[in-house]
Amino acid sequence: MMNSSKVDVVGVGLNATDTLIPVAHYPFARLQGRISFRESAARGQVATAMIACRQWGLRARYIGKVGDDIAAELHRSEFFAPRR
Repeated sequence: MMNSSKVDVVGVGLNATDTLIPVAHYPFARLQGRISFRESAARGQVATAMIACRQWGLRARYIGKVGDDIAAELHRSEFFAPRR
């Protein structure tokens, strides 16, 4: 008889942090303007997939390197967030 796994899916890969800055129109060369809003988002193909799996109710684990800077804190908050 096989023991059931404590994990449904494991992802091995990279994580990244994107900075999103909405603009009113395409910025042409040398055009300057003020940034009124920016948002950082935890991304990366494998990291994003594991977060999605957790949100869908799967027992997901991520294997990868996470640093010790502000971006890493963002990733940790997503990785260890309660299931939604």
